[in-house]
Amino acid sequence: MNKVASLSGSRASCQFCHDMQPVMSQLATRTGLTIYNAPLDYTCMPAFEDSCEASGQTIEAARHLGIEAVPDLWLHLPQDDLWFRVSSGVESTQRITSRIEVFWCHPEGR
Repeated sequence: MNKVASLSGSRASCQFCHDMQPVMSQLATRTGLTIYNAPLDYTCMPAFEDSCEASGQTIEAARHLGIEAVPDLWLHLPQDDLWFRVSSGVESTQRITSRIEVFWCHPEGR
């Protein structure tokens, strides 16, 4: 799955975003994906300060993808510049992992 990156939209004032940090960490471990934190308020989540993308480009990407509610998790296929929403809100690692596996097993997802 190293062809895919994952982007997690967040806001520091969002308790659900803080609640999802351990889930995102587990997801990175289970899938081997790098989770990039894309804070809509320019404040990185503590667990993802090393992979935080807090820039005007983050806000523009969120606007382009229609991200308003957070937390919001997306897969990005950079070779084709395709984005797929995987999760919105608080969900379990297993549920998100299952969605990624279904996507990855689908012929268009490769």
